[in-house]
Amino acid sequence: HARVAGAVAPARCAAAASSSSSPALSRSLRTSSSSRRPCDDLTFQAAADAALRRVETVVDRWGEDRATLPDFDLNAESGVVTIALGGGHGTYVLNKQAPNRQIWMSSPVSGPTRYDYDDERRAWIYARDGHALHERLASELTAIGGGEVDLSGLNDDDDE
Repeated sequence: HARVAGAVAPARCAAAASSSSSPALSRSLRTSSSSRRPCDDLTFQAAADAALRRVETVVDRWGEDRATLPDFDLNAESGVVTIALGGGHGTYVLNKQAPNRQIWMSSPVSGPTRYDYDDERRAWIYARDGHALHERLASELTAIGGGEVDLSGLNDDDDE
């Protein structure tokens, strides 16, 4: 995977409070993240692997059983999940970035985003506005393909 120029230090696993533009969100993140330390590599790897497996399982099931996308295709390999929606709707790419301890998502709807793991919320959070990966991905997929996709347990390591 390509490295981003200028990336100096690994990101915290928890969302940074200072990067929020909303005072209420910033206050909430500051309060909830003040006791957190950066996660170690093992914590990051386990959380990222669980999230990507969950995306693979749930989105594949949605694409095959619930979505209205005849050309849907999902591929997962070497820590990269590619979700091709077909029909001119574009492709999502999700992958873990170990040097930054983040999951990166490239979306045909919202563009590129980088998510830090929030161990208290057990969620991958976009530090700029505080949204969660599972909420953004589910919302965009269902807007394009219909049906329902529930990624709320993104870091639960089961198939339900």
